[in-house]
Amino acid sequence: MITKQVSNQVTLSSSQLFGNTLDDFVNSFQFNNLFEFNINNEVYIDFELDRKNNTKKVCPILRMATADDAMDIVQIYENVYDEYPYKEMLDVDEVKIMILNENIKWIMFLDRKGDTIGCFTFVIDLETKRGYIRGLMMKREYQGQFDAVKATMASFYVIWTMYKDRIYIWHAEARTAHAKSQYVAVISSLKPIGFFPNKDLFNKKVESDLFMITYDQRALNDYRNKRIPKIIPQAENSFFYSTQRHNLGGYECVEPKIALKDSELSKAKKKLLIKIDKDNFGYETIKFEIEGSHSYFKFLHTPMVHNFEKTEYQVDSLEELYVFIDEFKKCAFDLGIRYYECFVSAYHPEHQKLFFDAGLIPRGYVPSWVYNYDTNQFDDYIIFNSYTGEIDNNIRLVSDAKELLFSLGYEIEDSL
Repeated sequence: MITKQVSNQVTLSSSQLFGNTLDDFVNSFQFNNLFEFNINNEVYIDFELDRKNNTKKVCPILRMATADDAMDIVQIYENVYDEYPYKEMLDVDEVKIMILNENIKWIMFLDRKGDTIGCFTFVIDLETKRGYIRGLMMKREYQGQFDAVKATMASFYVIWTMYKDRIYIWHAEARTAHAKSQYVAVISSLKPIGFFPNKDLFNKKVESDLFMITYDQRALNDYRNKRIPKIIPQAENSFFYSTQRHNLGGYECVEPKIALKDSELSKAKKKLLIKIDKDNFGYETIKFEIEGSHSYFKFLHTPMVHNFEKTEYQVDSLEELYVFIDEFKKCAFDLGIRYYECFVSAYHPEHQKLFFDAGLIPRGYVPSWVYNYDTNQFDDYIIFNSYTGEIDNNIRLVSDAKELLFSLGYEIEDSL
């Protein structure tokens, strides 16, 4: 028989919500006994929020998913979306494999009768010390009955305390078609720090996403690289927005003069190799290499939403990077890509300029993004991306997101 554990009830005041760091959020909960509970059982976390337009909706019961929940999870996705583009989430066997993966934590939401009403997913990467949050789902017939904000906050508290001292950064992507997911994130200390215009496709409609992030304060105060960032002028607005929130200190504005050698460009082009690895669900990992070197440029092609993401690279020269970026753009054109991106080091202005000159625009400054094992420090990165088409004028934004887009040069009338 499953035991239900109930916490002591507390009320979180407005001053305790909307914190800037992971520490602010965790410290706002005063459930001392929660550090001991077993989420493999059903857990009801009882708390109230002192917030505008407070409701009497209750928090669902939480339980860690087991392989037996795979069918329920698929049914949740089918219930919430008319046509979900990422087909692995609609495959029971694949979902079961993900549940059994120790690096993926799936929380189930239940009603008082024990029926499944929703789910939430956390992807853990201990090597990079980052966690990715995705898939907050609640069946349509239960929306309005249960409090999604409380469910999210309870889930965050459970997972974030579970991985304290192992995961220092949590990030997510929030849709701009509505402001619900943005509000839930912001109230829980996840703040918008980057913009992904026209990146996604839901119910056959193109949507933009916000890149949301929260930090263990040690990632910013103790382990952030002490090097002064060197950034091109076009990235300054992104830096200004981030430093207003995280007090990043000084930076150096650099406009590098780049003179590429024709002979080295020709050599790199002749030695360019392209490899494509396609999985069972249509995802393609595309990798460029320079024959005879350790240089590479790798990214994920998601044909179902027409984008390139998760780009990473290593080069020995600017000529190699130029050739890689040029081929990156050619692939995007040939494959009809609507959106492509790359996170670029904040300490290499020459790299930044090559991406900018190729038409990728800086749309977010991310401090302490990449962990370097050699130095035991986190390095800053800048989001560069490119998109096609017009951005939907009917996007919905919370005030933090509106501030971000305004800093990037967008005039957005709507905010909450």
